[in-house]
Amino acid sequence: MPQKPAAPPPERATTPRAAIREALLGGARTPREISERASVCEKDVATHLEHLEKSLKARGERPLAVEQLLRDLRINRIFEGSTEIMHLLIAREAVDTHLSVAGDIIDPEAKLGQKAKAGVRAGAFYARWLPTLAAGGGQVPGGYGAFGLAWEEGQRLPAGLS
Repeated sequence: MPQKPAAPPPERATTPRAAIREALLGGARTPREISERASVCEKDVATHLEHLEKSLKARGERPLAVEQLLRDLRINRIFEGSTEIMHLLIAREAVDTHLSVAGDIIDPEAKLGQKAKAGVRAGAFYARWLPTLAAGGGQVPGGYGAFGLAWEEGQRLPAGLS
């Protein structure tokens, strides 16, 4: 008796909209889950959900779950944006000192004499600064005591931290 050919594997979604739909039907409930399952960025998820919300409203249905997902996406965008801004600020603060000390070394318009002076300044600065990384106040037990106690006497630790 001849065997039937095996059924072809189910096709994956070819568009972001179809992939997002499959992720939603597959049980994804958070923007991150949808994004990971559909292999699309959260911006595409947000765009699709906005279209879905309008479609449901046009049909007279209340898109409560979609509205919740959109709120979550908007909050994630705000949080991720503010985190990226903080990363930039922290990086700038970390680099400012080094650029003020040795910036002329990498400046293409600086003359050779300026670069030599910057090299001497950098050598003196790093001769003092680098040893503090290995044996500075942060390496000494109790070195952060000047910043105060995290918990005042009499306060209780939250559950799970005691």
